[in-house]
Amino acid sequence: MIIVEGMDNSGKSTLIANIANRFGLKVIKRSGPPSANVTVAVSAREAEEAFILETLTFLVLNPQMIYDRFPIISEGIYGPLLRNKNVFDREGTTWENWLDRLIQCNPLVVYCRPPEEKILCFSPSREQMQGVTDNARLLIHRYDQLMDKLEKRGAMLIRHDFTSLVNWVPVETAVSQYLRIQGGAR
Repeated sequence: MIIVEGMDNSGKSTLIANIANRFGLKVIKRSGPPSANVTVAVSAREAEEAFILETLTFLVLNPQMIYDRFPIISEGIYGPLLRNKNVFDREGTTWENWLDRLIQCNPLVVYCRPPEEKILCFSPSREQMQGVTDNARLLIHRYDQLMDKLEKRGAMLIRHDFTSLVNWVPVETAVSQYLRIQGGAR
């Protein structure tokens, strides 16, 4: 499982396309948890529980995929700030427990982190989730903190800066080695 994380404007889409093309991997783009405007037939809690179950299924069944963000990581960044809650903080378990479960699956996490001024150049033609633009610096800070935490807990993590002259080589090498170790060498 290769997870590419980072703020909008951090180079995720381009990097994901490069990895997918180079290694022949399928890309899964996940949206966040259901919004407050869920259908009448399903309660918000039921929709959130379905979202968590789907996330767990992805952990178990799709190891040879590239994830354009992964809910356990991105919900820890965006949820508390944009929705005032993290849907993985539930009765009987916490987001931290989910984070540990994710690390046990041995994903390769690629953190797209160019210089802050590059991230903050939001294109007016690109729609952002409500609150992202206003809270961009805080979101970047939270991403940095979480990526440091993942590294300290033993997650395989590589940082990617699309503005660097050698930006693709370390990622290509890390993905190649990861796939070889996981038995999916291409």
